[in-house]
Amino acid sequence: MAAIAQTGNPVLHWGGRPLWTTLALIGTPICAIVLIATTMDSVPPGLLYGVASILGITLVISSVSNNEWLLAALILYLPLSKLMPAIIAPGLNGTNILLILLLIAWATAAQRGQCGFLEGIRYGRLMMLFSVLSLVSVLTILRDPLGKSFFMDEGITQFKGWFDQFILFFAFANLISNGAMARRIVIYCMLGSVIAEAFGFLEFLGKQGLSSIEKSRILGPVGQPNNFGAFIVYNLSPFIALFILNYRKWYVLLLIPYLLLSLKLLLATFSRGAYLGLVMAGASATFFRGLVFSGVIAAAGAILLFNFPDLVPSSLRDRMGSTSSGYYSQVYDASTNSRLVLWEAAAEMTAENPILGAGFMGFPLRKSQYTDVPVEETDPHNMYLFISTQMGVPALIVFLLLLFGFFRCSLLVYRTADDPFARVIGLGGLAMIAGVVSINMF
Repeated sequence: MAAIAQTGNPVLHWGGRPLWTTLALIGTPICAIVLIATTMDSVPPGLLYGVASILGITLVISSVSNNEWLLAALILYLPLSKLMPAIIAPGLNGTNILLILLLIAWATAAQRGQCGFLEGIRYGRLMMLFSVLSLVSVLTILRDPLGKSFFMDEGITQFKGWFDQFILFFAFANLISNGAMARRIVIYCMLGSVIAEAFGFLEFLGKQGLSSIEKSRILGPVGQPNNFGAFIVYNLSPFIALFILNYRKWYVLLLIPYLLLSLKLLLATFSRGAYLGLVMAGASATFFRGLVFSGVIAAAGAILLFNFPDLVPSSLRDRMGSTSSGYYSQVYDASTNSRLVLWEAAAEMTAENPILGAGFMGFPLRKSQYTDVPVEETDPHNMYLFISTQMGVPALIVFLLLLFGFFRCSLLVYRTADDPFARVIGLGGLAMIAGVVSINMF
């Protein structure tokens, strides 16, 4: 996004050979695995490791001279990493190998003077501050003997997963060399979401007609229905923007089947937070497209639903109906009840430790001290409270500033870029940040 924002002039020929060469190299083996997975019960381990070895050797050789191939491989693989971990040895799997290659590529590019660390990265120092506060939260939890044993037992793996995002942010921000490459990176992200949803659709077909909501919820390749619902919303944002900005062009009609399929998958996650996220993402995209456009869409939708209420999918009615029974009822389901208890506990914990928080993973360790009733859940189901309880209010403020910075950057791209696809990226970013802000509430 920053690379796109730094140029107000159209970037000509950003696709072409660099795009198709990368897609052919990275996309072919992954698409082959997807095809096999959709026609067989499971991917044969020998085939998986064979393809991974060939792709890995190619990336090792090429990453020194062509970082784009490595970035594309990471983008396409990460959503599938839980489904296909490619474990070679304890602690050495596909994700970690790609991260090591990413660090090597970054160090090589920096040694050659092709990139730096924080130079030229929008909000890079703010992100660095957030990463430092994350490290401080580890020191905070290690001061507690109980927290130390808990962290050493389970927390290291979880913190590594949390800290990976900072490695990805700074490596990608430095290795994306220009606006043309940034546009291609977005294409790879869109392709990666399509591949991940293909696995979600396969799971959806196998769970149709099951007896309850919980049994019917699709987990997706990420392994968790709420996370998969959020994944769909975030990655659907550029497709929504592409449709809204080009709805008069015939070829955009080809997007409609994919948008409808994504909506079907989202409904099958039964994630109310993701439902809200999609509404907010769509509302944001239409609002910034124009007030008249937004008003027409809202009015048309309201009239359509008023006259044809059966258009609301039964899965949506069932899930939202599980929150309250009856129009005036305030009887919440078990999930909602537990979240309210956890939110109250998180607020109390934040008030007691406002500066540094309770430390990383401090909430699941100490939540029972703040809950009035036993709750099995260990996650507050609210990212803002997750950060404030474990890292402190200053870290929460930094996180909110990062969200605002991403909003400003997206708005700048959308309003100033001359390249049509850059405007799609900008509007997609605005839709995504609306989804992020709302989904992180739940």
